[in-house]
Amino acid sequence: MERWEPPLAPEPLPSASSRSPLSFFRGQDAVPETVEILIPRIAIAFMLLLPSSGKVPAIWLSVAGPLLVLLLLAGGSLQSRWGSPLSRSAWLMDGLILGILTPILVVNAFAATGSGSLRHAESSVYLQTIVAATIIVIGMILYGSRLRDRQALSWGILFVPAPLSAVALVSAYADFKTTTIVLALAIAWFAAVVVTVIAQVVSGGFAVVFPAIGYVFYVFLAALITGCGFAFGGRPAPVSVVHPVFIVVLGLALLAPLVPSGDGFFGDSFPPRRGTRSRTDRRRGRQRHPQRRSRSADDSVDLDDLEDFRT
Repeated sequence: MERWEPPLAPEPLPSASSRSPLSFFRGQDAVPETVEILIPRIAIAFMLLLPSSGKVPAIWLSVAGPLLVLLLLAGGSLQSRWGSPLSRSAWLMDGLILGILTPILVVNAFAATGSGSLRHAESSVYLQTIVAATIIVIGMILYGSRLRDRQALSWGILFVPAPLSAVALVSAYADFKTTTIVLALAIAWFAAVVVTVIAQVVSGGFAVVFPAIGYVFYVFLAALITGCGFAFGGRPAPVSVVHPVFIVVLGLALLAPLVPSGDGFFGDSFPPRRGTRSRTDRRRGRQRHPQRRSRSADDSVDLDDLEDFRT
Protein backbone atom coordinates (compact mmCIF):
# COMPACT_ATOMS: atom_id res chain seq x y z
CA MET A 1 0.00 0.00 0.00
CA GLU A 2 1.50 3.24 -1.13
CA ARG A 3 1.73 6.13 1.25
CA TRP A 4 -0.18 9.21 0.19
CA GLU A 5 1.73 12.48 0.18
CA PRO A 6 0.26 15.91 -0.44
CA PRO A 7 1.30 17.49 -3.74
CA LEU A 8 4.05 20.07 -3.61
CA ALA A 9 2.85 23.62 -3.95
CA PRO A 10 4.24 25.35 -7.05
CA GLU A 11 6.72 28.14 -6.52
CA PRO A 12 4.93 31.48 -6.51
CA LEU A 13 5.60 33.68 -9.49
CA PRO A 14 6.84 37.21 -8.82
CA SER A 15 4.07 39.74 -8.69
CA ALA A 16 3.65 42.25 -11.48
CA SER A 17 4.64 45.10 -9.16
CA SER A 18 8.07 43.52 -8.53
CA ARG A 19 8.99 43.08 -12.18
CA SER A 20 11.22 45.41 -14.08
CA PRO A 21 9.94 47.38 -17.08
CA LEU A 22 11.34 45.02 -19.71
CA SER A 23 10.71 41.75 -17.87
CA PHE A 24 7.70 41.13 -20.13
CA PHE A 25 10.06 40.92 -23.12
CA ARG A 26 13.04 39.31 -21.37
CA GLY A 27 11.25 36.93 -19.03
CA GLN A 28 12.41 37.08 -15.42
CA ASP A 29 15.72 38.73 -16.37
CA ALA A 30 15.31 42.08 -14.60
CA VAL A 31 16.80 45.26 -15.94
CA PRO A 32 19.26 46.73 -13.41
CA GLU A 33 18.18 49.81 -11.53
CA THR A 34 21.18 51.73 -12.81
CA VAL A 35 20.01 51.30 -16.40
CA GLU A 36 16.47 52.32 -15.47
CA ILE A 37 17.84 55.53 -13.92
CA LEU A 38 20.28 56.27 -16.75
CA ILE A 39 17.91 55.88 -19.71
CA PRO A 40 15.81 59.00 -18.91
CA ARG A 41 18.88 61.07 -18.06
CA ILE A 42 20.61 60.16 -21.29
CA ALA A 43 17.39 60.96 -23.15
CA ILE A 44 17.25 64.39 -21.47
CA ALA A 45 20.90 65.06 -22.32
CA PHE A 46 20.41 64.22 -26.01
CA MET A 47 17.14 66.18 -26.12
CA LEU A 48 19.10 69.26 -24.99
CA LEU A 49 22.12 68.50 -27.14
CA LEU A 50 20.28 68.37 -30.46
CA PRO A 51 19.21 72.07 -30.53
CA SER A 52 22.77 73.17 -29.77
CA SER A 53 23.78 72.23 -33.32
CA GLY A 54 21.35 74.74 -34.78
CA LYS A 55 19.94 72.15 -37.22
CA VAL A 56 16.89 71.21 -35.15
CA PRO A 57 13.75 73.37 -35.40
CA ALA A 58 13.14 75.73 -32.51
CA ILE A 59 9.87 74.00 -31.73
CA TRP A 60 11.77 70.85 -30.76
CA LEU A 61 12.21 71.83 -27.12
CA SER A 62 8.63 73.11 -26.90
CA VAL A 63 7.30 69.67 -27.89
CA ALA A 64 9.87 67.16 -26.67
CA GLY A 65 10.51 68.88 -23.34
CA PRO A 66 6.96 68.89 -21.91
CA LEU A 67 6.29 65.41 -23.30
CA LEU A 68 9.37 63.99 -21.57
CA VAL A 69 8.49 65.76 -18.33
CA LEU A 70 4.98 64.28 -18.36
CA LEU A 71 6.36 60.79 -18.97
CA LEU A 72 8.83 61.13 -16.10
CA LEU A 73 6.25 62.48 -13.66
CA ALA A 74 3.73 59.80 -14.63
CA GLY A 75 6.27 57.00 -14.35
CA GLY A 76 7.54 58.28 -11.02
CA SER A 77 4.25 59.08 -9.31
CA LEU A 78 2.08 56.15 -10.44
CA GLN A 79 2.49 53.04 -8.30
CA SER A 80 2.77 50.68 -11.23
CA ARG A 81 4.92 47.73 -12.21
CA TRP A 82 7.27 49.94 -14.21
CA GLY A 83 10.64 50.15 -12.50
CA SER A 84 11.79 49.69 -8.93
CA PRO A 85 10.98 52.16 -6.10
CA LEU A 86 14.42 53.75 -6.50
CA SER A 87 13.97 54.13 -10.26
CA ARG A 88 10.53 55.70 -9.84
CA SER A 89 11.95 58.18 -7.32
CA ALA A 90 14.69 59.08 -9.80
CA TRP A 91 12.16 59.59 -12.61
CA LEU A 92 10.04 61.81 -10.39
CA MET A 93 13.03 63.93 -9.36
CA ASP A 94 14.24 64.24 -12.97
CA GLY A 95 10.78 65.38 -14.05
CA LEU A 96 10.63 68.03 -11.33
CA ILE A 97 14.15 69.25 -12.08
CA LEU A 98 13.62 69.43 -15.85
CA GLY A 99 10.06 70.75 -15.82
CA ILE A 100 10.03 73.14 -12.85
CA LEU A 101 13.49 73.94 -11.49
CA THR A 102 15.39 74.32 -14.77
CA PRO A 103 13.08 76.99 -16.31
CA ILE A 104 13.35 79.02 -13.09
CA LEU A 105 17.13 78.73 -13.15
CA VAL A 106 17.22 79.83 -16.81
CA VAL A 107 15.18 82.97 -16.04
CA ASN A 108 17.39 83.59 -13.03
CA ALA A 109 20.56 83.35 -15.10
CA PHE A 110 19.07 85.57 -17.83
CA ALA A 111 18.35 88.29 -15.24
CA ALA A 112 21.85 87.99 -13.77
CA THR A 113 23.83 88.17 -17.00
CA GLY A 114 24.64 91.30 -18.94
CA SER A 115 26.99 94.24 -18.74
CA GLY A 116 27.08 96.96 -16.14
CA SER A 117 25.11 97.11 -12.93
CA LEU A 118 21.75 95.42 -12.57
CA ARG A 119 18.67 97.58 -12.96
CA HIS A 120 15.86 97.45 -10.44
CA ALA A 121 13.71 95.14 -12.57
CA GLU A 122 16.62 92.75 -13.16
CA SER A 123 17.47 92.63 -9.46
CA SER A 124 13.84 92.00 -8.58
CA VAL A 125 13.52 89.13 -11.09
CA TYR A 126 16.83 87.68 -9.95
CA LEU A 127 15.86 87.66 -6.26
CA GLN A 128 12.37 86.31 -6.94
CA THR A 129 13.69 83.41 -9.00
CA ILE A 130 16.34 82.63 -6.39
CA VAL A 131 13.64 82.45 -3.72
CA ALA A 132 11.46 80.25 -5.96
CA ALA A 133 14.37 77.91 -6.73
CA THR A 134 15.24 77.67 -3.04
CA ILE A 135 11.65 76.79 -2.16
CA ILE A 136 11.65 74.03 -4.79
CA VAL A 137 14.96 72.66 -3.48
CA ILE A 138 13.57 72.64 0.07
CA GLY A 139 10.49 70.80 -1.20
CA MET A 140 12.71 68.18 -2.83
CA ILE A 141 14.66 67.76 0.40
CA LEU A 142 11.40 67.29 2.31
CA TYR A 143 10.42 64.64 -0.23
CA GLY A 144 13.79 63.01 0.30
CA SER A 145 13.27 63.01 4.07
CA ARG A 146 10.45 60.49 3.55
CA LEU A 147 12.68 58.01 1.74
CA ARG A 148 13.95 54.96 3.55
CA ASP A 149 16.69 52.37 3.23
CA ARG A 150 18.48 52.35 -0.15
CA GLN A 151 16.44 55.25 -1.50
CA ALA A 152 17.59 57.47 1.36
CA LEU A 153 21.22 56.45 0.87
CA SER A 154 20.84 57.16 -2.87
CA TRP A 155 19.53 60.70 -2.32
CA GLY A 156 22.64 62.23 -3.88
CA ILE A 157 22.02 60.26 -7.08
CA LEU A 158 18.42 61.43 -7.19
CA PHE A 159 19.20 65.12 -6.64
CA VAL A 160 22.53 65.60 -8.44
CA PRO A 161 21.13 66.93 -11.78
CA ALA A 162 19.73 70.01 -10.00
CA PRO A 163 23.01 71.52 -8.71
CA LEU A 164 24.86 70.52 -11.88
CA SER A 165 22.29 72.38 -14.00
CA ALA A 166 22.63 75.50 -11.85
CA VAL A 167 26.42 75.52 -12.24
CA ALA A 168 26.12 74.86 -15.98
CA LEU A 169 24.01 77.99 -16.44
CA VAL A 170 26.58 80.04 -14.51
CA SER A 171 29.33 78.84 -16.86
CA ALA A 172 27.33 80.00 -19.92
CA TYR A 173 27.17 83.65 -18.79
CA ALA A 174 29.51 85.01 -21.51
CA ASP A 175 27.25 83.98 -24.42
CA PHE A 176 23.79 83.49 -22.99
CA LYS A 177 22.02 82.32 -26.15
CA THR A 178 19.68 79.40 -26.69
CA THR A 179 22.32 77.18 -28.26
CA THR A 180 24.78 77.93 -25.45
CA ILE A 181 22.19 77.33 -22.73
CA VAL A 182 21.04 73.96 -24.06
CA LEU A 183 24.64 72.84 -24.65
CA ALA A 184 25.60 73.72 -21.07
CA LEU A 185 22.54 71.91 -19.70
CA ALA A 186 23.27 68.85 -21.87
CA ILE A 187 26.81 68.70 -20.48
CA ALA A 188 25.37 68.91 -16.96
CA TRP A 189 23.04 65.97 -17.57
CA PHE A 190 25.85 63.92 -19.11
CA ALA A 191 27.89 64.69 -15.99
CA ALA A 192 24.93 63.49 -13.91
CA VAL A 193 25.03 60.22 -15.88
CA VAL A 194 28.71 59.75 -15.05
CA VAL A 195 28.14 60.52 -11.36
CA THR A 196 25.19 58.10 -11.27
CA VAL A 197 27.21 55.24 -12.77
CA ILE A 198 30.15 55.71 -10.40
CA ALA A 199 27.95 56.14 -7.33
CA GLN A 200 26.06 52.95 -8.18
CA VAL A 201 29.26 50.98 -8.75
CA VAL A 202 31.12 51.94 -5.57
CA SER A 203 29.88 50.72 -2.22
CA GLY A 204 29.85 51.80 1.39
CA GLY A 205 29.80 55.34 2.71
CA PHE A 206 31.78 56.60 -0.27
CA ALA A 207 28.75 55.97 -2.49
CA VAL A 208 26.68 58.31 -0.31
CA VAL A 209 29.10 61.24 -0.48
CA PHE A 210 30.35 60.72 -4.04
CA PRO A 211 27.63 62.88 -5.68
CA ALA A 212 28.73 65.79 -3.48
CA ILE A 213 32.38 65.12 -4.35
CA GLY A 214 31.51 65.02 -8.04
CA TYR A 215 29.58 68.27 -7.69
CA VAL A 216 32.55 70.06 -6.09
CA PHE A 217 34.84 68.75 -8.84
CA TYR A 218 32.37 69.93 -11.50
CA VAL A 219 32.13 73.42 -9.96
CA PHE A 220 35.89 73.94 -9.88
CA LEU A 221 36.30 72.44 -13.36
CA ALA A 222 33.64 74.80 -14.78
CA ALA A 223 35.22 77.78 -13.01
CA LEU A 224 38.67 76.83 -14.29
CA ILE A 225 37.62 76.31 -17.92
CA THR A 226 35.17 79.20 -18.34
CA GLY A 227 36.48 81.59 -15.69
CA CYS A 228 32.94 82.22 -14.48
CA GLY A 229 33.65 81.85 -10.79
CA PHE A 230 30.57 81.48 -8.62
CA ALA A 231 28.62 84.57 -9.70
CA PHE A 232 28.44 84.81 -13.51
CA GLY A 233 31.93 86.14 -14.01
CA GLY A 234 31.90 88.59 -11.10
CA ARG A 235 28.57 90.31 -11.61
CA PRO A 236 27.76 93.11 -9.13
CA ALA A 237 25.48 92.79 -6.13
CA PRO A 238 23.12 91.14 -5.42
CA VAL A 239 24.47 88.44 -7.75
CA SER A 240 27.99 88.52 -6.31
CA VAL A 241 26.60 87.98 -2.81
CA VAL A 242 23.59 85.70 -3.28
CA HIS A 243 24.72 83.30 -6.01
CA PRO A 244 27.82 81.90 -4.27
CA VAL A 245 25.62 81.13 -1.26
CA PHE A 246 23.09 79.45 -3.54
CA ILE A 247 25.80 77.28 -5.11
CA VAL A 248 27.01 76.21 -1.65
CA VAL A 249 23.44 75.44 -0.51
CA LEU A 250 22.93 73.16 -3.50
CA GLY A 251 26.10 71.30 -2.58
CA LEU A 252 25.00 70.92 1.03
CA ALA A 253 21.63 69.59 -0.15
CA LEU A 254 23.48 66.64 -1.67
CA LEU A 255 24.63 65.70 1.84
CA ALA A 256 21.15 65.81 3.33
CA PRO A 257 21.12 62.04 4.05
CA LEU A 258 24.04 62.54 6.46
CA VAL A 259 21.96 64.73 8.77
CA PRO A 260 21.54 62.74 12.01
CA SER A 261 17.88 62.30 12.82
CA GLY A 262 15.90 59.55 14.47
CA ASP A 263 13.02 59.84 12.02
CA GLY A 264 14.90 61.49 9.17
CA PHE A 265 16.61 60.08 6.12
CA PHE A 266 18.11 57.03 7.76
CA GLY A 267 14.97 56.20 9.76
CA ASP A 268 15.01 52.45 10.36
CA SER A 269 17.67 51.76 7.72
CA PHE A 270 20.17 50.53 10.27
CA PRO A 271 19.39 47.68 12.68
CA PRO A 272 19.30 48.42 16.41
CA ARG A 273 22.33 47.75 18.53
CA ARG A 274 22.88 44.26 19.85
CA GLY A 275 20.94 43.60 23.00
CA THR A 276 18.32 46.25 22.24
CA ARG A 277 14.88 46.03 20.70
CA SER A 278 13.08 48.77 18.90
CA ARG A 279 9.70 50.00 20.03
CA THR A 280 8.04 48.41 17.01
CA ASP A 281 9.63 45.02 17.77
CA ARG A 282 8.46 45.15 21.37
CA ARG A 283 4.94 46.00 20.24
CA ARG A 284 4.91 43.11 17.78
CA GLY A 285 6.20 40.77 20.48
CA ARG A 286 3.32 41.68 22.78
CA GLN A 287 0.85 41.03 19.96
CA ARG A 288 2.43 37.67 19.09
CA HIS A 289 2.75 36.49 22.71
CA PRO A 290 -0.10 37.97 24.75
CA GLN A 291 0.24 37.97 28.49
CA ARG A 292 -1.28 35.02 30.24
CA ARG A 293 -4.32 35.79 32.28
CA SER A 294 -3.92 34.91 35.93
CA ARG A 295 -6.23 32.16 37.07
CA SER A 296 -8.82 33.37 39.48
CA ALA A 297 -10.93 31.45 41.95
CA ASP A 298 -13.75 31.16 39.42
CA ASP A 299 -11.50 29.28 37.02
CA SER A 300 -10.82 26.40 39.41
CA VAL A 301 -12.06 23.00 38.27
CA ASP A 302 -14.10 20.85 40.60
CA LEU A 303 -12.85 17.26 40.54
CA ASP A 304 -16.31 15.87 41.28
CA ASP A 305 -17.76 17.65 38.29
CA LEU A 306 -14.95 16.32 36.11
CA GLU A 307 -15.62 12.75 37.28
CA ASP A 308 -19.30 13.11 36.50
CA PHE A 309 -18.44 14.41 33.03
CA ARG A 310 -16.23 11.39 32.32
CA THR A 311 -18.99 9.03 33.46
